[in-house]
Amino acid sequence: MRKVWLFIVAIFLLVSLYVGVSFYVAGRTTSPFRKFTKTSPAVVSNMNEEVSFKASDGVPIRGWFFKGAGNDVVIRVSGITQDRTDGGYLGLLIAKDLLAQGYSVLVYDNRAHGESGGDHVHFGQDEGNDVLGAVAFLKGKGYKPAQIGIMADSMGSNATLMVIEKLNDVGPIILDSAAARVEPVFAEIVTKENGIPSIFLPGVEFVNKVFYGVDVKKINPIEKLALVPERKFLFLHASGDKTIAAENSKMLLKKSNKASRLVIFNSPDHIATYRTDPGLYNKEVFEFLKEGFLEN
Repeated sequence: MRKVWLFIVAIFLLVSLYVGVSFYVAGRTTSPFRKFTKTSPAVVSNMNEEVSFKASDGVPIRGWFFKGAGNDVVIRVSGITQDRTDGGYLGLLIAKDLLAQGYSVLVYDNRAHGESGGDHVHFGQDEGNDVLGAVAFLKGKGYKPAQIGIMADSMGSNATLMVIEKLNDVGPIILDSAAARVEPVFAEIVTKENGIPSIFLPGVEFVNKVFYGVDVKKINPIEKLALVPERKFLFLHASGDKTIAAENSKMLLKKSNKASRLVIFNSPDHIATYRTDPGLYNKEVFEFLKEGFLEN
């Protein structure tokens, strides 16, 4: 009888451990990143404006708008853990380069990041609504859809692709370090970057889905490409990216319009394209933007 009770207690402790770890990891991976930037927008340009708008599902979004000399505008969509400055991507330097070419620039905090609303990070599942809100905001400022371009990186690229069929009327779209499917990337982050045994993955994914509304199995940007066969993209990726392997962009390219391009940068780091070779980055980006805005 004592052995039976010991067995029951052991099972109870193991189940409690599994549930506890699953909830802890799920909460940690979806928790908001409330990093409030201390950077002044004036470091980019004195022609700046603090802005706020609603995502297409009503979440309040805050950011900066920089007015350029030309008629076209680019939305910069950052990745997970980043605020509107997108520091890991050197986003403000890229914004300055865009302004130097005459483009206006909109940067913002993704939902559950910085000063924007939202309670949880959704790995691109719902952040596409922020992108749609940004487009609607710029249309409200008088920009025609064809005058609006999008440059996104990492989770921002996933978010953009998840709503790509709703962006048919906008101008050029550039996607850096995008994931073809998010679940394998999520698994890598949980197990390798956070050191959690893979046996906990089903539990973490279950908690995320049931309690936080995040179903990583359904965040598959590659499946969205069939909805926009006429849309061409510029894909960028670092060759040795260990967070989202470059193979992801290669798979996305194969499913995209034949006029799409992929540029690989020689770096082992995630979102390291601009940092690795700003000359090549700007050459490819500005050629694509110019072509895209002219075509539209």
